[in-house]
Amino acid sequence: MKSPSALRLIATGAAVGLVLAVKHTGLLVLPILFLLVLCEVVFKKSTLKLFGSLALIALIGWVVLWSTYRFRYDARPIQTQLALGDILRQMGQPQQARTSYEKALELAKTIEPEFQVRSLPDIEQRLQSLAGAER
Repeated sequence: MKSPSALRLIATGAAVGLVLAVKHTGLLVLPILFLLVLCEVVFKKSTLKLFGSLALIALIGWVVLWSTYRFRYDARPIQTQLALGDILRQMGQPQQARTSYEKALELAKTIEPEFQVRSLPDIEQRLQSLAGAER
């Protein structure tokens, strides 16, 4: 707050993002920063610049946090595709279920495959049982 600069703004945003990634109670950092900005506004009256800086810090923190999750929207894309395939299969739509299972298999082989080793046989078994049901 004493001598703001672009480098300090970026560093603060990155620190906020890392705190959020490490521990969820780090979420308390944002209200604390907000209170600091309010105190500065009360005593110095430079509102727009400070709130803009706070917004930029929050945005940078969000990008850093999102980068720790490798910019994925779905936390469990493989399980989502499997559940969708199961539902489509129960609804009597084997072709769409096959597409969903194939997508799950593709994801299991590409997204951190070392952690998906156990899911591969299950997905392949579902595809085979679907092929048996179509005959």
